[in-house]
Amino acid sequence: MVSQDLSLAKTEALKRNRNTRIKFTKNDAGLTTGWTVTPTQGDQELAPIRAFDLQPYARIRVSSAAQSIEFNPVQGSIASAQQIRIASDAGCIALEVSPLGFTNIGAVTAC
Repeated sequence: MVSQDLSLAKTEALKRNRNTRIKFTKNDAGLTTGWTVTPTQGDQELAPIRAFDLQPYARIRVSSAAQSIEFNPVQGSIASAQQIRIASDAGCIALEVSPLGFTNIGAVTAC
Protein backbone atom coordinates (compact mmCIF):
# COMPACT_ATOMS: atom_id res chain seq x y z
CA MET A 1 0.00 0.00 0.00
CA VAL A 2 2.84 2.44 0.75
CA SER A 3 4.32 1.87 -2.70
CA GLN A 4 0.92 2.36 -4.36
CA ASP A 5 0.29 5.55 -2.40
CA LEU A 6 3.73 6.91 -3.31
CA SER A 7 2.79 6.36 -6.96
CA LEU A 8 -0.59 7.97 -6.34
CA ALA A 9 1.05 11.06 -4.79
CA LYS A 10 3.39 11.41 -7.77
CA THR A 11 0.57 10.95 -10.30
CA GLU A 12 -1.68 13.43 -8.50
CA ALA A 13 1.11 16.03 -8.38
CA LEU A 14 1.46 15.80 -12.15
CA LYS A 15 -2.29 15.64 -12.82
CA ARG A 16 -3.29 18.48 -10.49
CA ASN A 17 -0.20 20.59 -11.25
CA ARG A 18 0.43 21.12 -7.53
CA ASN A 19 2.68 19.66 -4.87
CA THR A 20 1.27 16.48 -3.35
CA ARG A 21 2.62 14.76 -0.27
CA ILE A 22 2.37 11.48 1.49
CA LYS A 23 2.42 12.37 5.18
CA PHE A 24 3.04 9.75 7.86
CA THR A 25 1.03 9.91 11.08
CA LYS A 26 2.69 8.77 14.28
CA ASN A 27 1.49 7.95 17.78
CA ASP A 28 2.99 9.25 21.05
CA ALA A 29 5.59 6.45 20.98
CA GLY A 30 6.77 7.63 17.53
CA LEU A 31 5.40 4.59 15.70
CA THR A 32 3.78 5.15 12.32
CA THR A 33 0.03 4.59 12.50
CA GLY A 34 -0.85 5.43 8.89
CA TRP A 35 -0.51 8.08 6.22
CA THR A 36 -2.43 10.45 4.00
CA VAL A 37 -1.95 11.54 0.40
CA THR A 38 -2.72 15.25 0.25
CA PRO A 39 -2.28 18.01 -2.36
CA THR A 40 -0.93 21.30 -1.03
CA GLN A 41 -1.26 24.95 -1.86
CA GLY A 42 1.81 26.69 -0.49
CA ASP A 43 2.15 25.45 3.09
CA GLN A 44 -1.56 24.67 3.37
CA GLU A 45 -2.81 21.09 2.99
CA LEU A 46 -5.98 20.67 0.94
CA ALA A 47 -8.54 17.86 1.27
CA PRO A 48 -6.82 14.45 1.47
CA ILE A 49 -7.07 12.24 -1.61
CA ARG A 50 -6.54 9.06 0.37
CA ALA A 51 -5.91 8.04 3.97
CA PHE A 52 -4.58 4.70 5.18
CA ASP A 53 -4.90 3.49 8.77
CA LEU A 54 -2.18 0.99 9.68
CA GLN A 55 -3.61 0.18 13.12
CA PRO A 56 -5.67 -2.86 11.99
CA TYR A 57 -2.37 -4.33 10.77
CA ALA A 58 -0.65 -4.34 14.17
CA ARG A 59 1.99 -6.86 13.10
CA ILE A 60 3.30 -4.55 10.36
CA ARG A 61 5.60 -1.67 11.25
CA VAL A 62 6.44 1.20 8.91
CA SER A 63 9.25 3.64 9.57
CA SER A 64 10.55 6.65 7.70
CA ALA A 65 13.10 9.27 8.71
CA ALA A 66 10.98 11.83 6.89
CA GLN A 67 7.64 12.95 8.29
CA SER A 68 6.39 13.39 4.74
CA ILE A 69 7.54 12.97 1.15
CA GLU A 70 6.39 15.73 -1.20
CA PHE A 71 6.24 15.35 -4.98
CA ASN A 72 6.39 18.47 -7.13
CA PRO A 73 4.25 18.89 -10.26
CA VAL A 74 7.10 19.58 -12.68
CA GLN A 75 8.46 16.06 -13.07
CA GLY A 76 6.90 14.29 -10.10
CA SER A 77 10.25 14.58 -8.35
CA ILE A 78 11.12 15.01 -4.66
CA ALA A 79 13.76 17.18 -2.97
CA SER A 80 16.04 14.29 -1.92
CA ALA A 81 16.07 10.49 -1.86
CA GLN A 82 14.06 8.86 0.93
CA GLN A 83 13.85 5.39 2.41
CA ILE A 84 10.86 3.75 4.05
CA ARG A 85 11.25 0.46 5.94
CA ILE A 86 8.43 -2.02 6.35
CA ALA A 87 8.85 -4.82 8.90
CA SER A 88 6.67 -7.76 9.86
CA ASP A 89 7.12 -11.20 11.34
CA ALA A 90 7.94 -12.40 7.81
CA GLY A 91 10.91 -10.03 7.39
CA CYS A 92 11.76 -6.55 6.19
CA ILE A 93 11.74 -4.64 2.94
CA ALA A 94 12.84 -1.14 2.05
CA LEU A 95 11.22 1.28 -0.35
CA GLU A 96 13.70 3.70 -1.86
CA VAL A 97 12.26 6.83 -3.45
CA SER A 98 14.73 8.52 -5.80
CA PRO A 99 14.90 12.30 -6.31
CA LEU A 100 13.15 11.73 -9.66
CA GLY A 101 10.23 10.16 -7.77
CA PHE A 102 10.82 6.54 -8.78
CA THR A 103 10.17 3.84 -6.16
CA ASN A 104 12.41 0.79 -5.88
CA ILE A 105 11.54 -2.11 -3.58
CA GLY A 106 14.44 -4.03 -2.09
CA ALA A 107 15.11 -6.54 0.67
CA VAL A 108 16.63 -5.49 3.96
CA THR A 109 18.64 -8.00 5.93
CA ALA A 110 18.13 -6.47 9.38
CA CYS A 111 14.94 -5.05 10.79
